[in-house]
Amino acid sequence: EASCPRCGSGVFSDQKAVVNALRKLASEVDEVLIATDPDIEGEKIAYDVYLAVLPVNSNVWRIELHEITLQEFLKSIERKRSVDRSKVLAEIYRRSLDRLVGFSLSQDLWSRFGKRYLGAGRVQTPVLGMIIQRYREYVEGKCRKIELSLGSPLNTKYSVCVDNDSSLVDEARRAGKILLRKEGEEAVEIAPKPPYTTDEFLVDAARRGIPVSLAMKIAQELFEAGLITYHRTDSKYVSATGVSIASKYLASKNLRNLFKPSHWGEPGAHEAIRPVHPYDADDLMKAFTEGLIPLTIPLTGLHYSLYDMIFKRFIASQMKPFKAVKARFSLWVNGISLGTMEVYTRIVEEGFNAVAGIKTHEALGNVEEAEVPVKEVKTSVSSRTFLYSEGDLVALMKKTGIGRPSTYSKIISSIERHGYIVKSRKKLKLIPTKTGVMVYNYVS
Repeated sequence: EASCPRCGSGVFSDQKAVVNALRKLASEVDEVLIATDPDIEGEKIAYDVYLAVLPVNSNVWRIELHEITLQEFLKSIERKRSVDRSKVLAEIYRRSLDRLVGFSLSQDLWSRFGKRYLGAGRVQTPVLGMIIQRYREYVEGKCRKIELSLGSPLNTKYSVCVDNDSSLVDEARRAGKILLRKEGEEAVEIAPKPPYTTDEFLVDAARRGIPVSLAMKIAQELFEAGLITYHRTDSKYVSATGVSIASKYLASKNLRNLFKPSHWGEPGAHEAIRPVHPYDADDLMKAFTEGLIPLTIPLTGLHYSLYDMIFKRFIASQMKPFKAVKARFSLWVNGISLGTMEVYTRIVEEGFNAVAGIKTHEALGNVEEAEVPVKEVKTSVSSRTFLYSEGDLVALMKKTGIGRPSTYSKIISSIERHGYIVKSRKKLKLIPTKTGVMVYNYVS
């Protein structure tokens, strides 16, 4: 009976059937085109496929698809090339280093702690250290959070952190209102952000409560369905094709006057994450219903939600800035300062706000001082330092140069799989476990 040569397990899989099928197909055609993901991992997989089919067909080429459309496929055929062995070697060296470091550290942990599910590596270990350090800062900054539900004209919630012995909670409940005082206002011009890179996409997905592993899975499916460009990218560049998609969409919505095309830099290996069609989420659903676009996979509400997020960010990046009046207000309860808040009181000149849904408080435009009712006062244990969410951690990895777009999700998943972190129940914040702290202290 067959077994794994490394651990002796009988539970394993191989790809013999896939290789045999590829060889059979390759032997029946004049030319083989390999279109794996357009990154160095994809290049290594392409090389493996190339070696597998070479015995039956010597006419084998590598093509790159940055979006899965007929137009891109025809372009890729014109750009067909040999497998880039430099990229293949780079991936082999990277994976070898991961295994040399990871396997040796992991086996050391197995013998030290007697648990074979533990693991460590050159990337996941420092990331675990970031989570642990943040948790220590969170504990040191413990405070009492007061959340005020404010009535008209604010109609919003406002939170403030105070010391545990503060009398502010009683003051707010007793007063039943706060004083809003304008401290100043100014005309501002707000420019749109560039389209999404992988890290920024994951940060915003996490803000919506979507774990990064799930967000990457949904993005992969949107890419494979031909709805977005390749989602593992650190480039902000937008091609001429992308610009034309924004132009068509804005014209269809009578917003052509707000169009301001931008490539956001120079072309590189990838584009930013952008839609492939000039359809927002509602238009996309309608296009599927009318048969204008083939539905290759069943789309869930989550698919539409993340597509909508990508679409709006991209379209906004191809629009003019908007101009608005921004006012700064201080908040007081019985002479005690709660802090300040800034709001837009009116839009002076339209721009990307037409698709981004910027909230304005027009009722505060002429207010110098006003009393605002406090509808509810809640308190909870909190901290002046927030725990990291998965999105926060991805942003930190990007900032510190740890990991790459294709590995952000895998790094966090590995740390969680080893039992080094758990997520808080409601807000999915990352909390180190006793095992995680113990292993990190041993390794470091």
